[in-house]
Amino acid sequence: MSTTAMKVRSKSGILGDTMQPQSWEKIQLKETELNRAPTTLNEAQAEEVPRFVKHLANHDRLTEGHNLHLEAQVEPRTDSNLRVEWYRNGVQLMTGSRVHSAFDFGLVSLDIVGLRADDSGIYVCKV
Repeated sequence: MSTTAMKVRSKSGILGDTMQPQSWEKIQLKETELNRAPTTLNEAQAEEVPRFVKHLANHDRLTEGHNLHLEAQVEPRTDSNLRVEWYRNGVQLMTGSRVHSAFDFGLVSLDIVGLRADDSGIYVCKV
């Protein structure tokens, strides 16, 4: 597991708080339930346990609208069963139009386009 902290500074004039905090809490709880990682271990384990040889770097000078690129290096590089998962504040990230993840020859990366203040948090990469 490799972890990094990230804080995105808001541009002035943009409201970052929700108008309905109770609804937001319900959405977060539901997403946490849906995205919870399975707790059972795979019986067929790889010969070599995956490990990070280069960890994620911290980013503390990010501004809304900018892009973010996180990367780390994992071994073994050629394990076809290796799964890479990204989490923000304990909730698994879903890829989409702004969030992209990749894994290629041991390099794991996460790109977020057009950062927003609510992208701030603790990012964890699990293999």
